[in-house]
Amino acid sequence: MPRRTKTLNLRSTLILCALSGALLAACFPAFGLWPLAWIALVPWLVALRLTGAGGALLGSWLGGFVFYGILLYWLGLFGWTVWALACIVLSLSLLAWGLAARWIGRLGATPRILGAAVLWCGVEWARGLGPFGFTWGWLGYSQSPALELLPVARVAGTLGLSFLILLVNAALAELVVSLSREEAAFRPALRTASTLILVSLALLGAGRWMARQGDLRGPDVRVAIVQGSAHGPLRAEDVNVPLTREEMQRARETYQTLTTEAARARPSLIVWPESVLTGAPESDPPVAEWISRAARASGAWLLAGGPY
Repeated sequence: MPRRTKTLNLRSTLILCALSGALLAACFPAFGLWPLAWIALVPWLVALRLTGAGGALLGSWLGGFVFYGILLYWLGLFGWTVWALACIVLSLSLLAWGLAARWIGRLGATPRILGAAVLWCGVEWARGLGPFGFTWGWLGYSQSPALELLPVARVAGTLGLSFLILLVNAALAELVVSLSREEAAFRPALRTASTLILVSLALLGAGRWMARQGDLRGPDVRVAIVQGSAHGPLRAEDVNVPLTREEMQRARETYQTLTTEAARARPSLIVWPESVLTGAPESDPPVAEWISRAARASGAWLLAGGPY
């Protein structure tokens, strides 16, 4: 059957990429629809194959913005300008992925599938580097509720699981593109089925390997979690307002008292919440003395969130 060239207009491209961004975000909490990860990128990848360079650029940026915009909704606490800037900057990484994935579209089907997965994992890896590394939204993390899939992460890391997810998405996208162009479907279908089988074998193999390791559990560890709620519900207008001296003192007294109470159960580890410290211990001696005194008095390790 002769090959038919099919292209997407800009509107359709933007819709497909935005749909993928929304599906990706739905894989993570608070939605937690983790199975969607295995098909979420199919519309985006199809759009990249059927659109021009301008559509790939705008669509990939929009897909990234929708994804991070939903995933990082909580940044609105710091102001919607902060949320918007973070989403714009982070979406540039997926813009780069989209353009690179479109560029390798000139290659054969198998290199396209592998290339899309390698490029995605490369972008995730690069985004996690350095002092400002940001690993929110790594695709492998979306699978945390699926305990049967997690042995792959033990063998190949979170990026290994992301790689398998991308392989499935890319193979399915190849099949959709072939069907949309009314090409012979046998070879794309066979390629997709082979990819699904290989990914399934990888998942099963990692699970079998994990089972052969025996009982990996160590000794039980007693953990106490302390939540003082000293400031009450956090409001957006309170986020960037410094605490008064009285509020700092009240927070310290609250956590000192609660930690003393928790220590009666003789835990090995006591956990304080995020941003509980009123200053950085390395530059604020009173804060360093406060947490040191609390840890010594409790006789346990103390894990506390620093100021943002």
